[in-house]
Amino acid sequence: MTTNHLKLKMKVEGGNLHDCQIHLVLGDQGTGKSTFIKLLAGFLPPDGVEPWCPEYLESYKPKEISFIRACTVRAALETRCFHHRFVSDVIEPLQIDRLMGRKLTSLSPGERQRVAITFCLMKDAHVYLIDEPSLDLDSDMRIRVALAIRKHILRIQRAAVVVENDFLMAAYLADKVILVEPSIDTASCLPRDIARPVSGFSVSAGRVNRRPVSDFSVSAGLRPLVNGPSVSGFSVSSPCDRVAGFNLLLEKLNITFRQVPNSSRLTPRVNKAGSMEDKTQKLNGNFYYNLA
Repeated sequence: MTTNHLKLKMKVEGGNLHDCQIHLVLGDQGTGKSTFIKLLAGFLPPDGVEPWCPEYLESYKPKEISFIRACTVRAALETRCFHHRFVSDVIEPLQIDRLMGRKLTSLSPGERQRVAITFCLMKDAHVYLIDEPSLDLDSDMRIRVALAIRKHILRIQRAAVVVENDFLMAAYLADKVILVEPSIDTASCLPRDIARPVSGFSVSAGRVNRRPVSDFSVSAGLRPLVNGPSVSGFSVSSPCDRVAGFNLLLEKLNITFRQVPNSSRLTPRVNKAGSMEDKTQKLNGNFYYNLA
């Protein structure tokens, strides 16, 4: 599908989202990753399809969290009877039990992020759409969130699409990779013209035409972003293999990663520029080196 909102133009290649897999959306900042996930969530219509209503049931967590309801976290969560595995996989690792007596509107940015991720994962859906779950979280909590998302998706056997800019957290999450790249040369373009969300409306529990659930607000309008291209053309790839997707991204960044043999580290380590490992991997075309 394609979309053209103000000066943001995006072409999305066809592809499949598979159950029990996390599809990671990667790309430079300002390339439209959040716009792509809003297309999947039904908040922005593709060209020639209006009203736009996805045929699947989705649960969406936006990038920026702003709660509308003034109730406590406990009151917001008591609408559901949780499976004991959800408690052990999500509630406890994200330390939501410590926030039960707090009002939603009094939470810090990091606490809002953890609660919003919990709200997203607790809903019944075919696809879970999560925009930057690491935002406002410290390094330890980012790993907790990544593992919680993975455990939950595997347990319920559903699909997830996650936008993430933290590369090490992405290494925990990704089964497949979706790349968002500029489709035109933007090097000589003027700033202040790429589109970004501005106006808000409340999130729906599923499709956009259902009665909204007032958990948090979602931006749907567009506003200029400083340092963007004057005409923003972007393409979204089909889901590809995890290693191949990381390799393509790191090749553009001219950075190589390695994994340490016989180590308990789950995340790769960046090579020093110009080191023997760096030169060898670039020569072999292995920018993201995976021993598996």
